[in-house]
Amino acid sequence: MPCYLLRPSSPSLELPVAPAPPAPFSLYLPLLHFCRFAQIGVPFPPDFLDHVRNIFRRLFRIYAHIYYCHFERMSALGAEPHLNTCFKHYMYFVYEFQLIPKKEELAPLQELIDKLMERDAEMFKGSRASASNAAPDGFGPAAA
Repeated sequence: MPCYLLRPSSPSLELPVAPAPPAPFSLYLPLLHFCRFAQIGVPFPPDFLDHVRNIFRRLFRIYAHIYYCHFERMSALGAEPHLNTCFKHYMYFVYEFQLIPKKEELAPLQELIDKLMERDAEMFKGSRASASNAAPDGFGPAAA
């Protein structure tokens, strides 16, 4: 499990924030190589989903790094809404295909995830779409 040094909930105590740095691109090359030469009708290898989940876990660490180490700069550039939108779409994709199955892996950004998903839950409250997005185990955007 990745190690994140996070700010505690007490405002009087501040700790340095250092999410794990992004993994080198070379770790993704085997998957990209497979995708480049994949042919229609040829099944994916049996461990394909494991590779995809690993990539999505690493992408989550990149988002955590951006939010904890570069958020002020992103805000100063006016890119905060774009970052939030990209992250929200990423999280919906993660939830839809259960790409990060352990909820504790999302803990470093859980407060942000809840806040971003809450806005959508309020907007679609009572609609059929919000009911269909609920994960069976209570883990996902409709779990709040």
